[in-house]
Amino acid sequence: MIFGKYKNIGWSIFLLLIIFFISSCATYQVHMGKGLNDTPICKGCNIVLISLTNVRADHLGVYGYTRNTSPNLDAFSKSAIIFDNAFTVASWTLPALISIYTSRYPFNHGMMMRSQKALDKKMLTLVDVLNNNGYETAIFSCGKDYLPKYGLTDRFKRSFFLHTDYWQYESIKKVIPKAIKWIRQNRNKKFFIHIQGYDAHCPHAYPKRNDMFDPNYYGNFDFNDLYWTYGKTIPFMKKGKEKYYILRVLRRKEILDNNEKNFLFSSSFVKLTQRDIYHMVALYDGEIYNADKYVGYILRTLKKLKLMNRTIIVFLSEHGEMLGKNGQFMRGMPLEGTFYDDVLHVPLLIYHPHLKPKRIQSLVSLIDLAPTLLDFLTIDIPKDFEGKNVIRAIKEDRLNRRIFFGAEYTPSKEQVLFKRQFRVMGTRDKKWKLIIEHSCGENHNCVSRYELYDINKDSCERNNLSYTNFKQLEDLSGIVNIWFINEIKNKERGKRSLSNESQ
Repeated sequence: MIFGKYKNIGWSIFLLLIIFFISSCATYQVHMGKGLNDTPICKGCNIVLISLTNVRADHLGVYGYTRNTSPNLDAFSKSAIIFDNAFTVASWTLPALISIYTSRYPFNHGMMMRSQKALDKKMLTLVDVLNNNGYETAIFSCGKDYLPKYGLTDRFKRSFFLHTDYWQYESIKKVIPKAIKWIRQNRNKKFFIHIQGYDAHCPHAYPKRNDMFDPNYYGNFDFNDLYWTYGKTIPFMKKGKEKYYILRVLRRKEILDNNEKNFLFSSSFVKLTQRDIYHMVALYDGEIYNADKYVGYILRTLKKLKLMNRTIIVFLSEHGEMLGKNGQFMRGMPLEGTFYDDVLHVPLLIYHPHLKPKRIQSLVSLIDLAPTLLDFLTIDIPKDFEGKNVIRAIKEDRLNRRIFFGAEYTPSKEQVLFKRQFRVMGTRDKKWKLIIEHSCGENHNCVSRYELYDINKDSCERNNLSYTNFKQLEDLSGIVNIWFINEIKNKERGKRSLSNESQ
């Protein structure tokens, strides 16, 4: 009797559940797009961009590194899209950063030296587009190449920068409290925030020394100083002893004022042994481990605020580090020996609340990030953006393409490290990589160097084939030169367009 009394009610509840399920599926399909082959939509979603400058992809656990440098990022990657072949466009922060936001190569946007004028205010960037679409935008950075004077980061509605001495590259730890506070204050709005740190940048014992990966080092090299080699360093070796390198080092006590001229005339030279290099790499890994802990704070905050279901999270680095390869230490400016994959291959992880985690093998460039994010948000992509929407790579992992890279160094009163002008450029696909280096002195005595590598057989870029594989060298040189010419044309075309808009 009881069952009969509630029989009709039970069927009604069952039918309501079916209707609710069908409705939910339909809503989900609308939210995601028309079907599986269309763009995954996240309209109105927040974006959190975290960048740790100078972090090599191959020094993170998610990319196969054996040391436990990145437990928080490794855990985060399990719910993210992992780009196994993401590449930057330049060997140092300023041009790479501007390229990320403008979706233009350095030869196009023109910001390749600190001594140049600021980025043209009329040149659209990702932050401009988001500002125009009702986003709250903020950046919390450790300064240096992120400072507003370069014409990019002053476009954010809210900004915070650390102003440091010449040799100091500060930790993300110092900007996180303010960044988290801002997120809490804006959690009910749609927002874009960029949080950045220089933890993995040398000096590798600053801001916090971490010997956890090599606690038994007893050498004499002071890793609180900045070490520099602009060019390949030839190793020395005494009979029966290990080889060593002679490096120029900028010591804190020698800094009288904060300019590069002081570096040129006051720096010392030190001997760096193989054992010292091993410890240098261990300290570098320790710095990544320190920074990873603070990245974990950000991720946990987003979870606690229940923002994960409407927030896209991006982790990247603007460039990597040489760490002694080919006798090259550091990697500033576009100078000789700075465009190996140790520097160009960068981590790129994207968490999208409506996309399943996946590893992407297709080659992508950091200039692809801005158009891809705008497409997620269903915001129109500016026609001058050069990057590609990599949705097809995410959906099908079939984006067969070649990437390009390049920048220039021009001597000036502010840039006195070298009297020669350098231009480095090149291209890469999954098999071949070409690096072209041009340098010219004061008397116009110019030198060109070519490095050609079969990446499939020589991923460490040790065997230069430019002297033996002339056909491949000729083909790729032609491709790079056409690309460079087009970039210069795009730059001039862009200047005329911006000039017409101002009239």
